[in-house]
Amino acid sequence: SELQELDETAQRLADSIEAAMSDLVDDDLIEVRRDKRWIEVEIKSSILFDSGSVKIKPEGQEVILRLAESFKNNTDQMIVVQGHTDDVKIGGALLSRFPTNWELSAARATAVGRFLQEKGEIEPERLTASGFSYYKPVASNESEEGRKQNRRIEIMLMPVR
Repeated sequence: SELQELDETAQRLADSIEAAMSDLVDDDLIEVRRDKRWIEVEIKSSILFDSGSVKIKPEGQEVILRLAESFKNNTDQMIVVQGHTDDVKIGGALLSRFPTNWELSAARATAVGRFLQEKGEIEPERLTASGFSYYKPVASNESEEGRKQNRRIEIMLMPVR
């Protein structure tokens, strides 16, 4: 069936992403998850951004370029970049740029989306960026370790329908 073929294609793509990024997977900086309909690549914010920043660090740029290589030939996949933060309020000088974590999470997702387009040469028609603030945590915000896990970018690969 068509869905079965889709699954196999997605499975192959997920395998190739995991293989290409194996060093980062081993270091717990990236996680690749699979579902029947989509692939999700989670990247820890620490490798991408300094605290409160939306400027992608050089090692983060490297990671995104490596991912872009995996995405490039799979033109039947939409790429949805999602930004997530911890629940610590924005403070100090950052407040004028990011009144809340909504703005920060959306700006980070947009920065990654733009980088995928401009440097990763991914077609902009395939890209979407969205921010979730701290409303979809994967860990408790009560501890530094939990907050660190919540600060992340998730890239979803979904079939174009």
